[in-house]
Amino acid sequence: MLDYDARFRMIFAYSDTESRTYLANTAKSQYLEFKQLLEPNMAFFLGNEKDKLKETVKLTDKILLNDEVFNTLNTPNYRNESKPEKGEKLEDRWIDIHKAILYVLIKDMVVRANFKIYTRFSEFAVAADVSKNGPAASHHYADSLLKTAPGELMPYYYALQDGNNEESKVAIKTLIDNYKTRTGDLYAQTLALYERPNTLLVSPEGQKDDLQLKSKYASSKVWQDALIREMPETEKFAIMTVPNDRPDLHNNIYIFGKYMRAKKGETPDITFRIVSPGLTGVDFGRIRKVPVGDNRYGYVSTIIYYCPIKIEVVNKAGEIEKTLIVIDEGKEFRQEFHENFVRPIPNYTGVIPFRNDTLYYDALDKFRGSTINRLYNERFSEMTVAMAQWLNDAYGYYKVPNNFYYLYDVKNPENGFQEIKALVDSTDYAIEHLETQETSLANKAVLARMLEKYQEILQRPGISQNVKNLCARNSVTCALLSDQVTRALYLLERCKAINPKDSNVKPFNLSSFVFRTLFDDKNQKVVKLPPRSELWKY
Repeated sequence: MLDYDARFRMIFAYSDTESRTYLANTAKSQYLEFKQLLEPNMAFFLGNEKDKLKETVKLTDKILLNDEVFNTLNTPNYRNESKPEKGEKLEDRWIDIHKAILYVLIKDMVVRANFKIYTRFSEFAVAADVSKNGPAASHHYADSLLKTAPGELMPYYYALQDGNNEESKVAIKTLIDNYKTRTGDLYAQTLALYERPNTLLVSPEGQKDDLQLKSKYASSKVWQDALIREMPETEKFAIMTVPNDRPDLHNNIYIFGKYMRAKKGETPDITFRIVSPGLTGVDFGRIRKVPVGDNRYGYVSTIIYYCPIKIEVVNKAGEIEKTLIVIDEGKEFRQEFHENFVRPIPNYTGVIPFRNDTLYYDALDKFRGSTINRLYNERFSEMTVAMAQWLNDAYGYYKVPNNFYYLYDVKNPENGFQEIKALVDSTDYAIEHLETQETSLANKAVLARMLEKYQEILQRPGISQNVKNLCARNSVTCALLSDQVTRALYLLERCKAINPKDSNVKPFNLSSFVFRTLFDDKNQKVVKLPPRSELWKY
C-alpha cells in the first residue's frame, strides 16, 4: 500500500506525460498486487479494519482502475479550473486515499508518528527506484529527493533509540547511511526493512499523535456472591443476640440469599450469634468546670466506656465455624456528659454545660441508666450496616447499588490503538452486565482477563504517559469488579503514582467493596473488622 501510495503522490511533481504515465502504471501494478493479496486474507482482520480496507479499495478503484480518469494523467496540469491554486483534482482525491491508507496500516505501530516514518522511507524508496528504473525525464526530481533523504531520516533514527533493540538500530542506521552514499539497491533495502518484525518502534512521549483520552462512565449494579459459603435454598439461618434481651437491635440486619430465615420452632442450619455484654468499664469521669463566657462557668464530665461486639457463626452441630470481631473489647469510647446530651435541643448538637454542680449531679443520678442504654444502642446501631454487609459478603449476596465506574476510553483508535480500544470496549460491556447472578460470574472472568491485558501493556517499553494513564486507571476498575479488591487497592496507589493529577481514579463507592478484603484468607477462624474509619476512608 505504501508503495503505490508514494508512487501516485509523486505524479503531481511532474508535468511531462512520460513521467506521469510511468508512475501511474507502476502504481496501478502495485495496487493490483496488493488487491490480489488482500482478498483471500480479509478474514484475518477485525471488523473495523475490514471496513477501512474496503473503503480504501473502493476509493483507489475509482482512480487506478478507471480508464477515463487514469488516461487524464497523460494531460499535464490537470487543474481544478475554478480554483487552480488548489492543484489537480486527482491530487485532492488522492489525499483522501492517503488518509484511508493511514488508518489501516497502523495495527502494529505504537503511534501514528510511526506511520510518518514508514511513509518517509517509502517516498525515498520510490524515488530511488524511479531514479534507477524510470524514464530519464523523471530522474531530476527523484535525485533531488534522494539528496534530502539522510537529513530527513536522521531525526527519526534518534527518536527510535528507546523503542528498538540494537539489531534494529543498526539496520535502520545502515539504511540511512546507504541513502547518503547511494550504496546498493535502496528500494530493495527499504522493502527488506519493512519485513523485519517490530523494527520501527518509537517512544510516543510528547508526540501529537499519542493516544488521546476521553472519559467513559460504565454504569451497573454489581452482583456480589458469597465469598465464604453459599447456602442452598433448602437451608435456613437465624440471627440472635446474646444475651437475648434486646432482639430489636438486630432487626435491621438482613441477609440476602436463596435460603430463608428460620421460623420459630425450626432448627437453623447456620446461626449468626451476635454476642455483646453491653457497655463495660463505664466511668462517668470526674466533674470539671468549663468557661461559658462573661466570667461564668458550667459543669461537664467525660464518660469512658467499652462496647465489645462479636459475631459467632455457629453450624447446626453447635460448632463455631468463624468469629467476627466487630468491636474489640479493648476499644475505648468517650462521650461528653452535658445538659444538651441528657435534654437534647432539636436541631442542635453542640455542648451545653450544666449551669451548676447541683444540676450536674441531679442529671447524673436521674439519667445514668438511660445514658448507658442509649450509648449501647447508638454504638450497636452504628455497626449494623457493617455487620449486615459483612454477613452478606460472606454468606449471602450483596448487590452494590447502581453506580458509575470510571474508565479511560480512546479518542483516536485509528492511530494504532485498536488493541487498547477493543480492551476498553470489552471492559465496558462486562461492567454493564454484572448485575444478575446469571451473567456476573462470566463477566467477572472477562474483567479479570482485561486486567491482565492492561497490566501487560503497562510493562511494554516506550509506551506514552496517556497509555500508562489509561491502563493504570482501568486496571483499578477491573480488579475491583472482578473480586480482587485487595489488588484493586494496591493498583489504586500505583495509579496515583503514575498520574497524581488524575482525580477520577477512585470509584465513588469503593468502600462498598472494601469489606470483601476481609475474606482474602477464607480459612481464617477469627476475623477482626477494621474501624469504620478504615473501611470508609476511600
